[in-house]
Amino acid sequence: SVQPETVYAVADKYTVTGDVTFYALYSRVDTSGAGGASSAFELYTGEITDGNYLIVSNGGAMEATIYKDRFVVTTVEIANNVIDNPAANLIWKIEATGDGSYTLYNESVGAYASSTGAKNKGKLSTTVTDYCTWTIAIAEDGTCTIENVYNKGAGVNYTLRRNANNGWAPYNATTGTA
Repeated sequence: SVQPETVYAVADKYTVTGDVTFYALYSRVDTSGAGGASSAFELYTGEITDGNYLIVSNGGAMEATIYKDRFVVTTVEIANNVIDNPAANLIWKIEATGDGSYTLYNESVGAYASSTGAKNKGKLSTTVTDYCTWTIAIAEDGTCTIENVYNKGAGVNYTLRRNANNGWAPYNATTGTA
């Protein structure tokens, strides 16, 4: 939780205007990225509620910037299970849609995280479309799974994962890290 009097003046950082709580969604951490032996951060293991989150895997946060059809990975420093002063384009407002899915909205760019309907590709959308809804599940061990609803229904790669070489996108369940 950040105290109301804490305000960061750097333009590309999030300015706190009130008492705000951030939750970091951490998943499996492994060195190979192949899903082998791993450990998990259990920063937040409860049910997802509407709020501000960072989507992070192996110290790389999902940024609200697209490069080569994927969300850019930004390295974040994690100290004592805390990420201080995250850039505004790393903060995703997760909101329930009412049908069991969620939208991932980034206020700094005014856009939603979306798939393109094709495997291994993500995009930003200024309006909510069928491609902008996701399911989110957090297991008891702290691992988090985020899946694109449209891609899953279409039978194309749908699990939001981080590929160290290419960035965040809906990949198959064995690509990169969750």
